Amino acid sequence: MATSRKAASGVPLEDGVTTIGRDIQVKGRIEGEEDLRVEGRVEGAIGLSETLFVAEEGIVLAEVEALDVVVSGVIVGDVTAKNSITLNPGAKLVREAASKTSDVAG
Repeated sequence: MATSRKAASGVPLEDGVTTIGRDIQVKGRIEGEEDLRVEGRVEGAIGLSETLFVAEEGIVLAEVEALDVVVSGVIVGDVTAKNSITLNPGAKLVREAASKTSDVAG
């Protein structure tokens, strides 16, 4: 019988998504070729060829470059998305953002 894995926040974990848990803090540069979900705190820079998800409890103090960026938490820093940036209700983005399309849910 298959069981689904869940993050500490109760959100189901997906294969191909790396999660920085809510009790984890990362300082430095993160680069990758898969989706990244931030539930904790990242300071520095993030460069992804896929999607960055910032969970409600996530805090990113970084320069961000990714295919898509989906924010439910906080990003402080310049954000560049090749495709789109989505700000969900309650999300905070402080600085500049650039993408082909932007969507502010509300």
